[in-house]
Amino acid sequence: MSSTQRLFFTLTLQPTLARNIVHWRNQTFDVQRPARPTPATQLHLTLAFLGDTRPAQRDSVCRIAERLQNQPFSLTLDNLGHWPKAGIIWLGPRHSPRPLLALASALRAAAVRCGLPQPATPFSPHITLFRRAHHPLILPSQTPGWSVSFSHFSLYCSELTPRGSRYTELQRWSLGAPHAV
Repeated sequence: MSSTQRLFFTLTLQPTLARNIVHWRNQTFDVQRPARPTPATQLHLTLAFLGDTRPAQRDSVCRIAERLQNQPFSLTLDNLGHWPKAGIIWLGPRHSPRPLLALASALRAAAVRCGLPQPATPFSPHITLFRRAHHPLILPSQTPGWSVSFSHFSLYCSELTPRGSRYTELQRWSLGAPHAV
């Protein structure tokens, strides 16, 4: 029997931007335990969560991803939210550019074609700032409004460890070109 990997398609942040977001988060929020801040090295915007994926499914979904022809795009991280039930405090765009929505839709459709179910809920682009934040809190009314450009997307593996998740990039594709980089 073959092993599975816990996979997701994602947009990654430049390290400088990730550090700036973490610095702002640490200065802005006074969130107590059990809330857990996301480390700068793990800040990302998930496009499609594939879950436990067999090697054949991974190969199939990667072949589809390789053929996608989306354009690079920019967005502004200017919106904060809290999903108390999920325990997530997040940062995302107020307005999502069409290329972002098209990319997420295409990757989710590819996952379904490869036997990897996707949630019925609409795609909500966000970067998780905190996990396990179930208690009510007042969010700041403004963010610095970081502008960020994306020229590629990636497939990551998530390993669950006692110290939290560990992410490893497995493959990367350019936006604007139908091939891996």
